Amino acid sequence: MSDGNCVLNVLVLSDHEAAIGGFNPNDPVCSYVVYCMRHPDEGSEFEAYVRPLLELPDADLYARLRADAYSGLLFLEAGEIVGHVFFQLVEGCHNMFSMFLVPRCRGQRMSGQLARAFIEHSRGLSVERVRFGKGKHPKMVAALRYLSAHGAELGVCVEDAGYVEVRPAASD
Repeated sequence: MSDGNCVLNVLVLSDHEAAIGGFNPNDPVCSYVVYCMRHPDEGSEFEAYVRPLLELPDADLYARLRADAYSGLLFLEAGEIVGHVFFQLVEGCHNMFSMFLVPRCRGQRMSGQLARAFIEHSRGLSVERVRFGKGKHPKMVAALRYLSAHGAELGVCVEDAGYVEVRPAASD
């Protein structure tokens, strides 16, 4: 941390996989992602989806979820994973289902930084619509509030039920 504030770098899961040649059980990023898969929020739709898959070995679980278009952004500070945004591509829409920051990075309006990274990543892949859960979880509400306040600057329009329209980047 610098001056008590987290300064985060974004690591795109697919870019990391390409750099290391796929799943590696000894890689801290792969281990982190598998841990998160094996410990979903109780009662969540993701838990219902992943529950029957938990008997699979780590590599098979990871491959299955990636094959089903699950992906993520990991947030690092000084090389340490301090947060994530996990999402799935469904019918051309990135559906975020998990947003997390370690306690020492909370309370610094970081949900806006995570939301901004998610929007920019989606825009870079020409995804025109994203969803922040169902828009009711406190973390998602905070992110949507940030996006509403910065919509013109970010080129987004917050809609109902957690949906956000992502406009193409303005050309110079």
